[in-house]
Amino acid sequence: MKIDIPLSAKLYDQLDTDKIPYLFWKSTINLEQSFKGITDHDLYIPKAYRKQFEEVLTAQEWVKVISQPWSRYDHVDDYVKYDSSERVLQHLHVHYEAITGAKRVKNYTLTAILDLIIDRNDVEYKHNVRCPKIEWEMIILIIRSYVKGEIWKGLFNNKFITEENLHELKIISSIGNTEIFKNLFLEQSHSKFNEFPRNMTWTSCQVKKHARLLLDTNNFKRCGYLKSFVKSIYRGGLLFLNYRLGSLAPIFSMKKKFSHRNPIFAIVGIDGAGKSHQVNATMEVFQTKLSVKKFYMGSGEGYKTGNSLREFRKKRSVRKLKKIFPENFFSDIFHLIVALKNLWQLQVAKIYSRSGWLVILDRFPHTDKFALNDGAKCSNKFFLSIERYLITAACRTENVKIIRLDVSPSTSIVRGKENTLEELQVKAAWLKYSFPQALVVDAEPPISEVTADICETIFKNIS
Repeated sequence: MKIDIPLSAKLYDQLDTDKIPYLFWKSTINLEQSFKGITDHDLYIPKAYRKQFEEVLTAQEWVKVISQPWSRYDHVDDYVKYDSSERVLQHLHVHYEAITGAKRVKNYTLTAILDLIIDRNDVEYKHNVRCPKIEWEMIILIIRSYVKGEIWKGLFNNKFITEENLHELKIISSIGNTEIFKNLFLEQSHSKFNEFPRNMTWTSCQVKKHARLLLDTNNFKRCGYLKSFVKSIYRGGLLFLNYRLGSLAPIFSMKKKFSHRNPIFAIVGIDGAGKSHQVNATMEVFQTKLSVKKFYMGSGEGYKTGNSLREFRKKRSVRKLKKIFPENFFSDIFHLIVALKNLWQLQVAKIYSRSGWLVILDRFPHTDKFALNDGAKCSNKFFLSIERYLITAACRTENVKIIRLDVSPSTSIVRGKENTLEELQVKAAWLKYSFPQALVVDAEPPISEVTADICETIFKNIS
């Protein structure tokens, strides 16, 4: 059975063409889930082929990302790319040394075993991907299950093996050849061990007994759990800070970041183009793996600030003051505050972008009126000049790429917008005139297709 995954197939086919030895070395029974973006692609690449492998990734436009400090390991890199065929973010977890161990520690290496598998060519192709033979995978999984365990129980019980790993071991044991596995085990353990589980039905104690013979050590495990425990406390503290302060500072992120600064992407379009919906849909795709931040840059009708100011204007005390002050005074003050907020948000967005986050703006301000949602709206000439100054200062922000959603005015009306056809035509014409260098995405197709086009457009413009 062959899975039609153009993105993954292209990578693996190129590795075979260039004769770069590799192994998809972990949980090959979940290979299909990796293709669908549910889990990672865990690849082992011998160090001697690292440069050649990185050249392949560069040619195919995979983007390198960095993990948080508690998830970074020497000789392990992460790459991501948007897969338009599956409409998901694909993630490569590339090991130049095959490390495993307790969560967030990884204090044991399987590099020698994987090199031996490659030298012997003890591999099989699953869905056109090069994997260790199933009997080798049993050896690897026994070691991984033992050194990994579970933090809380592993601190006090060195025999504990997770149910997930036991279940996976039972599955691959039912597929593999028992005699081949026994011979490999005896070879790797350098023993005359003959107490193999009946029908290869594994228990936690049996895994421990087999793993100890393969590892020839019993000391690193408890140390690994202690380190893992400390790192988990550290991560838990940052999780709390992320919950409390995540909207204020870009350092509190649990997801991966880019190793370089990327453009800030702003999505614009006429009423009915689906700007806010597409921003949220795009966020859902990228948030699975990456640190993503959005800012609403409209003229006040969106998100917390706009809503709170609107509620302020509705208060009875404010309505009484309106009789004293000139007409539209409070409306003009409201729009000035929004313009100032947008200027501030763009400065914050630049900090996030420099910190490796992917930043997406919902709309982008401009100084013209034209009855456009995101333009200058003050009625008083003095206030209007201040508002335009603030907006102009915001628009000077460098490194912003505009994504324009193109939809016909007639389609916008069909989608339930109350604007007249003439108003929408004026807005569409102005957007094309104002953003001539914009990256254009057709917003006429179904919503999911538009989201896929936006995600692909963003990734093509990430350096």
